[in-house]
Amino acid sequence: MKKAFDSVSKPLILLCWQRLGVPLEIAQWLVALDTAGFTIVRTPHALTSWDLDGLNGIKDLAFNPERGTGQGDIHSPFTWLAVFDVLLCMLERTPSTAHHFRLRRPDGSQYDARDICYADDLQSFGATLEGLQRTADLVSTYASVFNLTIATHILRAFHFCGRAPPPSEPALLFVHTMGWVPHPIALKTNGTFRSLGVESPSIPATPLL
Repeated sequence: MKKAFDSVSKPLILLCWQRLGVPLEIAQWLVALDTAGFTIVRTPHALTSWDLDGLNGIKDLAFNPERGTGQGDIHSPFTWLAVFDVLLCMLERTPSTAHHFRLRRPDGSQYDARDICYADDLQSFGATLEGLQRTADLVSTYASVFNLTIATHILRAFHFCGRAPPPSEPALLFVHTMGWVPHPIALKTNGTFRSLGVESPSIPATPLL
């Protein structure tokens, strides 16, 4: 997600906290913690003003955000998790089908591979392109409802072909931005993919979003 912490509205954050069982009064307190606070862009000019005049030197450079949750604050990652949990629950409750990528337990039974979330990054797996496209549609719907922007310019999609030859034409995965505008993402079939700062080589597996 692009500028995820900055984009969610205060009323929506309030609803997400209540959804998790936080009492209304506590949820309102959490949302109002940065009300009338000072937000200053860390620039050389701001630092100089702070060094010379302290708080009075930067008041004219400050603004108060109307949306989002302040990054760096103690509760901000928890607030974002409360918001992103809506999407994670949507994905987790998707009925299991043959399109899901399956993992094997030690006893031999199988289960659907769960989507992996780290901050505002999401990794999803599918046994087929159709299954992966369904995930992309759910993520696109969630982003539109929550006024979030999918960072299509850095979205990576990888198709592990195993021993099968790669397709002559790369398959396309579509994500949709506000207004349901489609953006095609070509699935790579060779090279490496980067995940949370770690590069992995192509190995026999299934599509990865």
